Amino acid sequence: MRARLVIAAFITASLTACATTGDDSSSGAETTPDSTIGGAVIRNADVGGNEADIFRPGRVEPDGQPAPVVIMLHGTLGDRTRMEPLAAAVAERGALVIVPSWPVIDQAAPFPESEGDEPYRRQSEAVICALRDVKQTASEFGGDPSNVTLVGHSGGGMLGARVAIVDEPPWPGIGCDADIDHRPDRFIGMAGDYQGYYQYSSERSALYAPYDVLALEPTNLDLDVWLLHGHNDDAVNVWSSALFADHLEAAGLEPHLLTTDTTHAAPLDPEIPAGRFAADRIDAIIHDRQETDWWLDGASDASLRLDADDSCTYDGPETWPTDRAMRIDIENGTDVDASFALVSIRSDADVTRDEALAGDGILGVDNPEWVDWGGFRPVPPREQRTLDFAFVEADQTFVAYCHLEPDTTHPRAGWMFPAAVISPDR
Repeated sequence: MRARLVIAAFITASLTACATTGDDSSSGAETTPDSTIGGAVIRNADVGGNEADIFRPGRVEPDGQPAPVVIMLHGTLGDRTRMEPLAAAVAERGALVIVPSWPVIDQAAPFPESEGDEPYRRQSEAVICALRDVKQTASEFGGDPSNVTLVGHSGGGMLGARVAIVDEPPWPGIGCDADIDHRPDRFIGMAGDYQGYYQYSSERSALYAPYDVLALEPTNLDLDVWLLHGHNDDAVNVWSSALFADHLEAAGLEPHLLTTDTTHAAPLDPEIPAGRFAADRIDAIIHDRQETDWWLDGASDASLRLDADDSCTYDGPETWPTDRAMRIDIENGTDVDASFALVSIRSDADVTRDEALAGDGILGVDNPEWVDWGGFRPVPPREQRTLDFAFVEADQTFVAYCHLEPDTTHPRAGWMFPAAVISPDR
């Protein structure tokens, strides 16, 4: 594996940004110029035993320092080409970005019954071997092997989290470069499917259990964790990232969770606000630039509380800025499980504030016609959490709800109580 990457690095070093395409017949790697990132892209390289595309840094670090290294994992319902626009944008800002393939479980086909847990083990092996390989070869491409960030979108977020939070792989049979520490310095999850919803986690719970991100004990307690998730995500709910953040906090880690007004795939497209926002946040994180306007620490801007009498109370502004995140204290004052939601109003809907706040709706059962989508933050009985939210697209208004979970004994289980209309400050 290392020999193949070194060969590819030698080829790339001999090219300028305007050079013609070159092939490395010994590895199958292909090097092409790409004006969008100011350097060459190495395609179909062997990284840890799987094909990968490597995006060279588009700018040189100050004082000639090596560039941060980013490994990006695509989602379950795609392949590594889905990550290319975001990878190019992050590389352009000054990072060595590697996008490997990993063995997804085909959701359109029956689960391979005869293989036991092997499909899950292969996934873990692919990412661990990629991390170990990159740590040995990153310097050949101008990257810093001591500064490695693992980024995962959707199912790639689930897989990246699974591998990143453990000191040693608890799964048997991962023998590639066993003397190399696989642990990344940071993990950035985008719309992560941490519940393994698209990995047959419920249907194959016995097989999935050793790989369950929300059940694995985090042992890599030096890991820096950043989570982005959109309330308009109609594939993986904000709920998933919230559960993962709570799991990490219980183990002593301090994850950063920022929710936005974006959809599931939007952060992958740097041509739109959500994608530029994601690229900028990744760039700032890997270059250790403090962004206190987005990643909040301190007093809250608003509060949302559900009381035992089923009253849902919001205290805070109803017009929010678009140049910073806002923090809501959310409190469950009942004795049953509850969650708190931001539900978007369809951009083409004609609804007044009074209409948006009228009555009690049950999302997915008797939605008002104006509802677009919503993301939920769970809070256990008599506990409090925070919800950090940022308008990124800023093209919709949201309704803040208190929500009684449906699987409780409460007489109004499943009900949602609207409390406020929150609009972007356009």
